[in-house]
Amino acid sequence: LNDCDTRIDTVKEVLSCSLSNTEGMGNIIILLKSDELDEQYREDVKNLLNDFDHVQFLDMDYLARQVVNEALESGKLHYMYDNNYFLFGIEQAGIWDVKFALSRDRYHCVDCTAVAELL
Repeated sequence: LNDCDTRIDTVKEVLSCSLSNTEGMGNIIILLKSDELDEQYREDVKNLLNDFDHVQFLDMDYLARQVVNEALESGKLHYMYDNNYFLFGIEQAGIWDVKFALSRDRYHCVDCTAVAELL
């Protein structure tokens, strides 16, 4: 398998490069999703996004988990749907009109995506 450097310092470089020259384009909302289980790592990535005054983010993993938990607790959803595959499906269903994607995984390991050119 191909490895992609997802250390926090590398993610910071990717964000800095990718979001350069976007300050004057208004607010940018990033939909954050990851299969990362390390809560500290996830917090570190969120903190990196806080360095950009014009960038806000929605934690799609948290929102999807919240929706599933509420549906499970109310009995509207069967427990068999309490799994990562179903959560991924919820996240994918909510993302159909995006202008750009920043991705760091074994399939998409791009060091810089010029967001300013995509907006």
